[in-house]
Amino acid sequence: MTVPPPDYAAARAEVLAALAAGGPPPPEPVTAQAPGVLRPVPAQLSAKLASRVRAGLSPTGSEPSRPRLAKLVRPSAGLVVLDAIVLGVCVAQGRTALAVGAALLLALFAGVAVVGVVLTARDPLRVSAADRSQLAAAATWQSSAAGPIDSPAHRLVAAAATAAERVASSQAWLDTRIDLLPVDLCAVLDSVAAAWAASADGEPAQTAVELVVRLVAFADLLEAPLDPAARERLDVLADQLREHTAQTAHTARRFGEP
Repeated sequence: MTVPPPDYAAARAEVLAALAAGGPPPPEPVTAQAPGVLRPVPAQLSAKLASRVRAGLSPTGSEPSRPRLAKLVRPSAGLVVLDAIVLGVCVAQGRTALAVGAALLLALFAGVAVVGVVLTARDPLRVSAADRSQLAAAATWQSSAAGPIDSPAHRLVAAAATAAERVASSQAWLDTRIDLLPVDLCAVLDSVAAAWAASADGEPAQTAVELVVRLVAFADLLEAPLDPAARERLDVLADQLREHTAQTAHTARRFGEP
């Protein structure tokens, strides 16, 4: 069965309405932030998150890949504290034999706790603080150049940022492995922002408008139930987004040259 092509009518109407909108001007710089990533993460982190998924762990969760070992750390640490108290009492009361036994147990419990902490820290699948910083950075975007303020081209960038946030907030996007995400949303936004910066009169390039239309259509599809036909249309839209991103960036560079 042939899958019908994506329908851009609703998305185009939404984008054209955004270009003509009045009210407060969009922010400058334009920003985007979402629960999911807007750009690819470094290859090493992407591979780690994919390995966590294959191991049955949540990709960005805090659970260790060695849960039994991790469960030993807290009880052992508690026993270290308790045994240290017992050791202190035995020493204070002059009970040498009991003090020696308590000291041996203290060394044992402390050794188990230290080994557990070290091995947990060296867990190859642990999502570290540095990893979380990279994920947070990948979930934000900010325009780096500006054209005429409150122009149609400026409003187009704001519409694109809103659509990108919708994409990266959709459950379908959040449920997809980071290394398998089909579109670099920051590349899309950079292209639209570059077209804004290259626009001397504030009018958006048609390639940029068509790019944002497809981004809005992509967000609409992701927010709807995904049957097999919708997934095929998503693949088509992802291909078109990548193609139009390159075209828009090329046009912006050409018109931005002195």
